[in-house]
Amino acid sequence: MEYNEFVINLLSDPNKSEKHLSARLFELQEQNVKAAQLVGAALGISGETGEVNDLIKKVIMQGKPFGEEIRKKLIEEAGDILFYLTMLCDALGVSLEQAKEQNQIKLSQRYSSGTFSVMESENRKL
Repeated sequence: MEYNEFVINLLSDPNKSEKHLSARLFELQEQNVKAAQLVGAALGISGETGEVNDLIKKVIMQGKPFGEEIRKKLIEEAGDILFYLTMLCDALGVSLEQAKEQNQIKLSQRYSSGTFSVMESENRKL
């Protein structure tokens, strides 16, 4: 089996056709899920994170000086990521503060000593 065929066989129906994708989006809409907002947020976070990664790559891997211009661009990208995180939280019906609180609870359970541990990081259940 060729790799392309292998990949196509593993796709879910919404990944294979617009008809199935539209049907799935309609199902989600009927469940009051903000699917368009979820997709927009996910793509936005991914895109903006890619821009941050590219800037960091240029500084660390390509020797570009870390000056005020890079710092300013990274701050702008952080703001863009915050925009899309806010959009994601809104789609989920939570505030950024609630997401932060839930994250702190999760990480406090993972790192019981309150500090980073390689063992807890690699053997996490959460």
